Amino acid sequence: MRPAVTGAHTGPAVVAVANRLPVRHGGDGWELSPGGLVTALRPVMASHEGAWVGWDGGTKGTPPTLPGVDIRLLPIRLSAAQLRDYYNGFANATLWPLLHDAIEKPRFERAWWQSYRQVNAAFADRALAALGERPDALVLSEFTGAAAELRDAVPCNPFDVEGLSQRIEHALRLPAATRRGALSAMARHVRGHDVHRWVAGQLADIAARGAAR
Repeated sequence: MRPAVTGAHTGPAVVAVANRLPVRHGGDGWELSPGGLVTALRPVMASHEGAWVGWDGGTKGTPPTLPGVDIRLLPIRLSAAQLRDYYNGFANATLWPLLHDAIEKPRFERAWWQSYRQVNAAFADRALAALGERPDALVLSEFTGAAAELRDAVPCNPFDVEGLSQRIEHALRLPAATRRGALSAMARHVRGHDVHRWVAGQLADIAARGAAR
């Protein structure tokens, strides 16, 4: 989120970053996609300047704004190879098993990892361009793996539509100094706990379990 600078809206802007854009092409043209996240964010985004960053679903002619709401849609276009390697490959066949106690054997492919980094960089670039300045607050699902470590984020339950809206409004009402202080604390934590440290910890845990058998 960043201070709004144009338009009739006031207060911090809201920039949503999700896997997909919240629109689909129906019989009467473009319309909002069904889903709790869209339902929760729409009233907040209707009263604040902002944007939504997400994959365009492989469709063409994405509208420039959210239907019925003056929110910019910033599509991420992915090739068939990127979708296969980043989403079906690294996200679902590598990360998902690792983050669910390896109930399935994870697969590791260098091409998947490279595609995952490229796609994440594309999402980050669009999000930062939408923000314009450094964000002031992070609203984070309490079910994500990072929630336990990023304690300065504003936690939310994405399945509680009304509660999610309330948490976002709470984040928007926080004093600017509080928002930026929390973000700085999270940035310091992330710099000290990057993916390399996470991998080392996972390998150490696997070795310890093997030795205990």
